[in-house]
Amino acid sequence: MTSTRPKTESSRGGRAKASSSTDPGSPPKPDANFPDWDQLERMLASMKGDICGRIDSLAFDLRAEIASVKQDLENTVEPMLQQLSEHDQTMHELERACTDNSTELSRLDY
Repeated sequence: MTSTRPKTESSRGGRAKASSSTDPGSPPKPDANFPDWDQLERMLASMKGDICGRIDSLAFDLRAEIASVKQDLENTVEPMLQQLSEHDQTMHELERACTDNSTELSRLDY
């Protein structure tokens, strides 16, 4: 037995038609499975700007805080250094006085 149907027809009664999205003249339809790249790029640029702004703000605040702490430390350390110098002078005077007294005592022992 030979079939009288042409080979291009399917068993359902005809050739399957191409969908309208594959027609060369129609624009591509957005697919819910794929993201909108332009929107994602805008979101990324916005997030980068927000992050950079926050980093700049924190850096400014930290620089100001560091400068304040540095000034406080300098104001605290300066009097301490002055006291240390005064104590050092006192120690040298006491050492000299002890040496002089030791020399006097040694001389009295003889």
